[in-house]
Formats: sequence, structure tokens, C-alpha cells
Amino acid sequence: MPEPETYSLGETIRVMVKLKDEDGISRVYADFRRLRGSSVGPGKLDPNGKIVLQGDGGGQTEATVEVTGEVTDDSTPGDYLCVAIHVYDAQGHLQTLETPTPSKILRIVKGAGGVDRPTQFLGWG
Repeated sequence: MPEPETYSLGETIRVMVKLKDEDGISRVYADFRRLRGSSVGPGKLDPNGKIVLQGDGGGQTEATVEVTGEVTDDSTPGDYLCVAIHVYDAQGHLQTLETPTPSKILRIVKGAGGVDRPTQFLGWG
């Protein structure tokens, strides 16, 4: 599996999702759950660690939808696995795609650019 894309506080997470729906693709939500360890499997998901990315398919029947979300102070550092993609078609019907394959993992880290550097006080101006 390739190295996860890494994001830090204040950055926008951007993930592309390829979808097809004959009724047209409207709202799309990608549900990511934090992994408790480095492996994937039963009992490895943190029920409290969740990131939801959202996007819009514009009613197209086949589209690559960009789903996005911000890394905030509430985002716990760690690896996040996409556990479901929720798609509303243009008629308002919801379909949930459980555990999409191939899987997608994102990494949230503390500090800018993945490095936690302490602030230095240089004096008064």
C-alpha cells in the first residue's frame, strides 16, 4: 500500500472519488475513521476519531468528485481509513458504499508540514 497522504492543522484535505450513477451524482460524503494501530481489521477503528469529507457531483452521471474537509484542532493525529462513501443521487436517494476497495488512508500530523517544532520567544519588538 502506498504511503498515506499527510495533512496538518489548517490544511484542506482533498480526495478524488470516481463515481457513476445513472440518476446523476449530487452530494458525496467520504467517512474516514482513525485507526488504533498500524494494521487494518476488526476492532482497529477508533469510534471517536472521525473525519468526513464532502463534495458535489453537479448532477453528472459519471464524475470524479473532489471531496474536501479542513484539519482542525479537533482532528486527532493518526491514520484514517475510508470506511464508507455516501452518495446522494439527483433524485435525493442515498446509497452507501461500505469499505471501498482499494482502501484509502489519510494521515493527520501535529504541526505544519508534519513536523512539530516548538515556538521560540525572540524578545519584544
